[in-house]
Amino acid sequence: MKTAVQITFFRRINYGAALQAYALSTAIRSLGWNCITLDYVTPEHHPFRSRLNLWLESLLCARRNLLYNRFLREELQLSPRYPTKASLMQNPPQADVYITGSDQTFNPAHNRGDSSYLLDFVPQARRSAVRKISYASSFTRAELPPEFVEEYRRLLSDYDALSVREESGVALLRKLGFANAVRCCDPTLLLTTEEWRGLAEKAIRKLRKPYILVYVFPGVLDHHPKVRTLIAELERQLGCEAIYLSGKKKDFFKSRPRVFLNASPYEFLDLFFHAKFVVTGSFHGTVFSLHAGVPFLTLANRDTTHDSRALNLLQSTGAVKHLLTYPLQDNPRDISWENYIQDDYSTALRQQRETSREWLRRQLEQA
Repeated sequence: MKTAVQITFFRRINYGAALQAYALSTAIRSLGWNCITLDYVTPEHHPFRSRLNLWLESLLCARRNLLYNRFLREELQLSPRYPTKASLMQNPPQADVYITGSDQTFNPAHNRGDSSYLLDFVPQARRSAVRKISYASSFTRAELPPEFVEEYRRLLSDYDALSVREESGVALLRKLGFANAVRCCDPTLLLTTEEWRGLAEKAIRKLRKPYILVYVFPGVLDHHPKVRTLIAELERQLGCEAIYLSGKKKDFFKSRPRVFLNASPYEFLDLFFHAKFVVTGSFHGTVFSLHAGVPFLTLANRDTTHDSRALNLLQSTGAVKHLLTYPLQDNPRDISWENYIQDDYSTALRQQRETSREWLRRQLEQA
């Protein structure tokens, strides 16, 4: 059996990152391949946090951290740990295909300029015998910072095939000279809703009373009070309380609003599938709202210059009505939840899945 190695982000606690890594490896295995996820996270990939913050996080989020890492061990086939770039360059894993996986792997602000995510660790001695591809990688932004342009052009020219997640990424690659770049859907859209429901069934803690699920970065709630007014209005209309899938550590001790700081990836999925309504500011929150089929709103900054991910996804599925930009211009109390009941997006989602899966299959077969 041939082997593919994917490099992507998944170690830092982020539900979308873990689930997209799982989805791509699952899709590759379903095509008859072995798939190894490169266990590569160097210290510089984490933002600076004080010892006190690290201690508080380990204390308050101990269950989440434990279950998140258990998910990675059980659901991914991990390589040996590579704690430094030097260790990766000295002894890279052997494979028939090397893949830059999805998420923001092409975003220099996210990969911190680490060219490992552009596959520079692939041994040159074996280069003619292996393939390099990217699958639905994301630049997030519409333009590269000037200081990265030549390095990206040089490293990406060694790829055999390039796919990215957003149309803005296709346009960026074509500006760099890669005319054959294509758009593929995020790996979380490669799997069917039924497959995600099956994974959600592994959740240990399940909330079955009616609730509105809020998965929005805390800073949005802090700096845009109209968003909180909007959530309160939805609570009034739907007659149930909001629960929050992200928050600050101080929120852990509040009874209202209820904050889930300790959900496992399985419980994360389960909360989407059983919500009465979802308010999200996350790309993957939007993906799993679409999978769940529940009414939802995706909040996005009015300035999409540096992050067009959610807009691109909603445009490609015909679901733009679910996008609400902030700062909010209208009175949040004038919004009705019924306007955000999902239409039938299944055809658009299936077409994206089938087209992207076929592209991936062809690239693997050429190895």
